[in-house]
Order: sequence, then structure tokens, then C-alpha cells
Amino acid sequence: MEKCVIEQKKHVSSTHSGGVALYLLTALAGIAVGITATTFYLTQSHQQIRQIEQQSQQQKANELTQLQSLNQTLEQSLKQSQSEASHSQQQLQKVTHSLGDMQKRMTEQGLQHKQLQQKIEQQQRLVQQQQLLESQLRADNQELQQQVDEHRATLNDSKSFFQQQMALQRELTKLHVQREKLIVILNSLVKECQTYQDGKSWDAKSDSCSRKQTASDRLKTLDQTIDAKQAKVVSFDSE
Repeated sequence: MEKCVIEQKKHVSSTHSGGVALYLLTALAGIAVGITATTFYLTQSHQQIRQIEQQSQQQKANELTQLQSLNQTLEQSLKQSQSEASHSQQQLQKVTHSLGDMQKRMTEQGLQHKQLQQKIEQQQRLVQQQQLLESQLRADNQELQQQVDEHRATLNDSKSFFQQQMALQRELTKLHVQREKLIVILNSLVKECQTYQDGKSWDAKSDSCSRKQTASDRLKTLDQTIDAKQAKVVSFDSE
């Protein structure tokens, strides 16, 4: 039994020693792999760093070239801007001179405009005065025309009045002539009627008395007409 225990202990000790050796080998293999990987990684990193440095140097060289080209371009632009500025300055001087001349002309034109404005205002005052005179003349003409119309109306009335007076006078003259003739005829008929009534003459006609009455009535009518016409003449005279 003791022998079995001893063998088991040897077996355990041998097994433990083998495990440690295996662990050590495994650890050494891991360290070797780590070193190899680290070495490979460092090698790769160094190459990448060199590539990055080369790319950076190339980029810097390119940027330097671009900066130099940009600097040349800026210098040319500056020279062109300076040339343009000089040209602009000359143009500005010309414009300033032109502005001075223009200001002088504007001042002269302002004086001329002021003088012209004064003449226009004077002409306007004259026009207003002329308009006032024309308005006064129109008013005077209207008043005169009204007076002329009134005189014309009065003249027409007078003309019509005198024409009526003349017509009445002519009618009265005719009526008076008729009356005088009728009076002569009436006197003759009165004598003839008296003779007929007295029977003193056979020459007296039997109708002499009726004719006398007719003549007498006619005379009365004429007298009434003459009186009416004469009354109209007096009425016109009173107007």
C-alpha cells in the first residue's frame, strides 16, 4: 500500500512537472509570437511612417510650389492693380477736372436760369395785367353791348311807335277827307230833303231824305272812328 502511495506521489509530481514545463513552453512560444508580431508591427509602422513622411514632404513641396505660383500671381495682380489704380487716379483727376468745369457751367446756367425765371415772372405779371385789362374790356364791352341793345330796343320801339303814329295819321287823314266829302254830300242832301218836304221843286228826289239819314249815320260812324283813332294818338303821345 505504501508502495502504491509512493507511486501515486511520483506520478503526481511527474505530472506537475510536465504541466509546468508545458506552461513555460507555451509562455515562451507566446512571448516569441508577441515579439515577432511586435517586430512585424514596428516594421510596418516604420514603413507607414516613412510613407506618411514622404507624402507629407511631397504635399509640402506641392503646397510650396502652389504658394510660389500664388505669390507670383498675387504679385502680378498687385502690379496690375497698381497700374489700374494709377490709371484710375488719372481718370479721377480728369473726372474731377470735368466736374469742376461742369460745376462752373452749372453755376453759369443757374444764373441764366435765375435771370430767365425773373423774365418769366415779369412776363407772367404782364400777362396777368393784360388778362385783367382784357377782363375789364370784356366787362366794358358787355356793358356797352347791353346799352347798345337797350338803345336798339328803344329805337325799335320808337320806330314801331312812329310807324304806328304815321299809320294812324294816314288813317285819320283819310277819315277826315271822307268826312269832309260826306259833309258836303250831307249838306246837299239836307237841302234836297228840305226842298222835297216843302214841295218847292220837282227836281228833288223822293229818296233824298233817306239818303240824308244814311249820310248822317255814316258821318256819325266816321266821327266815332276818328275819335277812337284820335284817342289812340293821344295815348301814344302820353307814352
